[in-house]
Amino acid sequence: MYDYRDIWLKKYQGELKDYKKILDTIPTDESEELERTILNPANEREISLCAVCLSFFDNATKTFKTITEEMNQSNECEYVIGVWEESIDGVLYHHRYEFETKKKYYTTMLEMRPELADKLSRWIKEELTRVLSEPAIDEEYRLCQEYLGYLADEVEFKDLKDKYLDRLVHREETLSELKEDEATKGALEILLDPRTEKELDFCTAYFGFQDDIKHLKENINQGNIQVPSVDEESAIIDPVACVVKALHKREPIQGKLDFFINASPEENAEMLYRLNCLEYSDIDGLIKSILDKTADKFGNTELSTVPYNPFPRYYETYSAYKTLSTWMHNYHIYRIDRNNSTYSINRFMRMAEVFHGYYTNAAYSADTPKTTSIKQKEKVKQKTKQELVSSITENEKSRELI
Repeated sequence: MYDYRDIWLKKYQGELKDYKKILDTIPTDESEELERTILNPANEREISLCAVCLSFFDNATKTFKTITEEMNQSNECEYVIGVWEESIDGVLYHHRYEFETKKKYYTTMLEMRPELADKLSRWIKEELTRVLSEPAIDEEYRLCQEYLGYLADEVEFKDLKDKYLDRLVHREETLSELKEDEATKGALEILLDPRTEKELDFCTAYFGFQDDIKHLKENINQGNIQVPSVDEESAIIDPVACVVKALHKREPIQGKLDFFINASPEENAEMLYRLNCLEYSDIDGLIKSILDKTADKFGNTELSTVPYNPFPRYYETYSAYKTLSTWMHNYHIYRIDRNNSTYSINRFMRMAEVFHGYYTNAAYSADTPKTTSIKQKEKVKQKTKQELVSSITENEKSRELI
């Protein structure tokens, strides 16, 4: 009688060998590594594999169902039972939860039933290792197909990460600047070695943001983008001048940064865009405006080019402004680290996305035909923030930034 299992088992084991050649090592190489992957998943891909393996464990052993029945029969409080059932549900079924959310469910489950760790450890070493290496029945083969999907995701991530790291050599200047700031240590660690899809997305967004700033400067210097004058931007210069004055006089700045700290990522993007436009189009006018607002006036004396300006007050103010500007540009990455990264990364990526929208809208407006009337140009320049943000297309969101 023809046994199809021999055919697919041979094919499956061949695929495992192929993945091993690409990845160097896979969890089924050693039971200890497979145990680590299931008991302590480190990324989204491992969490997904953990979920399907625990589901298989439950179907084969009825362990989770038995525990739930015991809790109900012993009349444990409804809250505890609810947390347990929610944890099981989150681990086994909701594959689309973000990594931190699913890890929370998983941790809660083991904290509530610590004996599960030993039981799972024995099952992984004795049974799961055998199943993923040499499946014998259809149910086991279906689990192995999930395992192949996990390995395929590992290969895809490795390929994307390798391409990212290959191009990271062109970012040495930016990385060197981040190394000098202790507050960016967590973000720098991710930029040098992204381990999850979310971290790799952050790396792409970060360098895309840096490129947008660079290209904005180039376009302004070449006269391709029209920007408001310093006199038109008092709303953003006023709070900046307040902080610059405090920095210059070595006064406490607590509370003076609220205009930026308490703003949304969208508002932060707008402020950074406007400041960059002022800085790249008229740095002398910007510094003079700050000096005027802090009661340090130049009078009728003409300004010369930074850093050769002979007036100490000018250079001191310029230096204080650059300190604040650097802080504002790095603010969203100061709280990024591997222990609690999702919220901070999402905020940065949203800010970078909106900033990109402002830049691309301005660049697009600059490419309009020369016959466009001045009145029409003014209308373009005065678009609302919502209109600017909505102009970002899906293709622009998914572009490769580095």
